[in-house]
Amino acid sequence: MTLIDSKSALGDLSEILMQGETRRIREGAACGLARTRTPAAVNVLVEAVRMGRLLDNVGGSMLEDQTSNRMLVQYLGDSSEKIARMGIHILGVRALREERIAPTEYLVEAARKTLKRVKTSPRIRRSLEVYLQTAK
Repeated sequence: MTLIDSKSALGDLSEILMQGETRRIREGAACGLARTRTPAAVNVLVEAVRMGRLLDNVGGSMLEDQTSNRMLVQYLGDSSEKIARMGIHILGVRALREERIAPTEYLVEAARKTLKRVKTSPRIRRSLEVYLQTAK
């Protein structure tokens, strides 16, 4: 659907994501949205995480390669624990891959603060703690 006409698919996939009954259906729609690589799709995916229609780690995995450091700092500082965990997941995936990490002072500080206030998987937490210890 997204390969044929991504503009038309955006509305349909957004509706499926927000109204789909099963997690599998919602995640399929989210995957299609992520493939469009549009700002509108990113906004829908973030809102779906905020509303609990998409798990934070799934949303983070889908948005990882589309998130700038500026946006990542915003996610980490978000008042919603779901969005903050999504930000931690994005940063954790980057740390595990040891790529696309440009540790700015703001990003490191935001990550440290967020790790203190949200729960995350032990694997992501360990990778981030190692990364943050080596970041200057």
